[in-house]
Amino acid sequence: MQALRRTLGFASQATARKPRVVVLGSGWGGNKVARYLDKSKFDVRVVSPANHFLFTPLLPSTAVGTLEFRAVQEPVRTIKGLGKYHQAKAQTLDVENRVVNCRDIFSGDTFDINYDFLVISAGCKTNTFAVPGVTQEQQSTVFFLKHLYHARRIRDRILECFERAASPVASEEERRDLLHFVVVGGGATSCEFATELSEFLEKDVRNCVEINQCDGCTRQFCSKSFLGDDAAVLALSSGEEPASPRHRAGVASMA
Repeated sequence: MQALRRTLGFASQATARKPRVVVLGSGWGGNKVARYLDKSKFDVRVVSPANHFLFTPLLPSTAVGTLEFRAVQEPVRTIKGLGKYHQAKAQTLDVENRVVNCRDIFSGDTFDINYDFLVISAGCKTNTFAVPGVTQEQQSTVFFLKHLYHARRIRDRILECFERAASPVASEEERRDLLHFVVVGGGATSCEFATELSEFLEKDVRNCVEINQCDGCTRQFCSKSFLGDDAAVLALSSGEEPASPRHRAGVASMA
């Protein structure tokens, strides 16, 4: 009798299996779907290299310290009733067998996840328009602003430039180059970041760092930039163009 009950119990569990929904991505679309799906009806699983949802409109504020990073992110694992979360990237998709192959971002090992329904909300990468030097200088003097680690690196680079410019061994030419910032793009992110950077220079740096180049910061919009007629460049500098590209502070691309 007990064996029969166990068998019937397993059968009822198999019959009552909830359809599995696999969500690729933890951004605006993926996070919304994963949170609002009825967990009593669906087995919801999320696959994303980012273990958090990022509130991107406030991202520029974190690059200069107006907000802390934890204030603009929501961990994926806080989703109530979430089946599983995998910090991985989707590699291939088998539509016939309903299997998505993923690669773990830490070990590089691959694994498969079966699904009944698949939500693809993985986002996209920034288009560099094949501008020479962008790929080579990325994370060195060229930065994007789409993810949390981008804002961290921009903040670190800004602080590094001011500390290097404040060094007594830095020449006037090096200081001028180190304090030259260029924002590429004319959208919401670039305008917000340019504003945050300008306020940071005017209100914070001016009071903390004794550098002549900080006095009288100028702003100049340049249309028809090297990215095309529709792009714009906002230069925040000490009033003079950098003498050489050797010690450039950085170019932040918001495209």
